[in-house]
Amino acid sequence: METTTEKKSGWTAEQEARIAHFQETLGLDRGAAIRKMRTEDHAGPQAVVSAPELAEQQKKLDEGVNTKLTGKPKPAARAELLGNRVTVYKAARAPKAKVAKAPKAKRKAGDSAEAHLSPQKLTAINELVRKEIGKGRAVEGVFKSSLSDKYTKYIWYGIDNGTVLSVNPDTMTTRWLDENSRSVKLWQKAQRASVKREEKAAKKGEAK
Repeated sequence: METTTEKKSGWTAEQEARIAHFQETLGLDRGAAIRKMRTEDHAGPQAVVSAPELAEQQKKLDEGVNTKLTGKPKPAARAELLGNRVTVYKAARAPKAKVAKAPKAKRKAGDSAEAHLSPQKLTAINELVRKEIGKGRAVEGVFKSSLSDKYTKYIWYGIDNGTVLSVNPDTMTTRWLDENSRSVKLWQKAQRASVKREEKAAKKGEAK
């Protein structure tokens, strides 16, 4: 007498139904369907509801009312029908829009120094600088300055020929920075950038 033994799969009836569902709807082979089921099992569904409950939830979603939170519109849900149950997965929330911050006002060079000097002191310093640079030269701006009481005070004036004159407002003495120093090279770089900006602005004006 011959007997036939049926090999048990080890899956429950519900799991077999899910595997068959993935094979039929997604065109997967059995192995791929099993892997997809395991992946979803690890992720875990957010809620399991019946078909009537899903219909009621969908109606509320269509009305744009979230009764569980604060009345804000709720993202649409994704659902999969498995046998006589419907598994609902929450939709991914859209990233929050970043609020652009207002740009900080740029401080002009020299504001931190000359704003703290008296008008009389400024007049004396201007006369000293004009005398030191000589005729035919002009000051284009204050390149750098410091009036901290912890350190030696100074104001660096950028000259139109690419040099930098340092003035001590306390002792009213001056000195020229080394032409090969990094500070002078930075001043010359700032001059070139200023010229380029002016040229660009002039071209825009001509194009209008």
